Amino acid sequence: MARISLVTGGANSGKSKFAEDLCLGLDTRINDQDKVLYIASAKVLDDEMAEKKAKHIERRMSYGWDTLEAYKDFDQYFADKSILDTGYKSILFDCLTMMVTNIIFEGHMDFDASDKDLRQEKEDLVFRELDKLLDLVADQDLDLVFVTNELGMGLVGDSSLSRYFQEVAGRVNKYIGDRSQTMYFVVSGQPIRVK
Repeated sequence: MARISLVTGGANSGKSKFAEDLCLGLDTRINDQDKVLYIASAKVLDDEMAEKKAKHIERRMSYGWDTLEAYKDFDQYFADKSILDTGYKSILFDCLTMMVTNIIFEGHMDFDASDKDLRQEKEDLVFRELDKLLDLVADQDLDLVFVTNELGMGLVGDSSLSRYFQEVAGRVNKYIGDRSQTMYFVVSGQPIRVK
């Protein structure tokens, strides 16, 4: 059965690096023959994001990890590429917040119109895609480590869009937090174990 961990924290808190270190040390079975799959959910939309992506890739290259750039349709990726047949001992998903962002902003949506049905459809899609991944690994003997941003410690957004995003991301974090066996909160590069 898959073991789930959640690493949360603020932006640039060091949570991704900690999650990578966690994957390296989670299981003494991880060695040169055992692989880690890194699922990168971010879409590169500008030079700054491209630079951040390059730094993450450079850091992971020394580990010899495989990378899957995806934020949805995990059933298709896993079926087409037989990902689960390669003997991964850990999967690192970085990050849930980017997954939520990408799904919410797919297609055309007039957020100012406050279309409640469309907003609910988007949120339902986020959870369906997340459940696909959880179902795929449920019976696997591996560690699944999620990274996310903690959005609930700042001010409440001043627009309908920012409040909607904060609410969906918060529900996603709670959903994974409830299913996690371990959870860490990273502050200024220092991890605090929550459970």
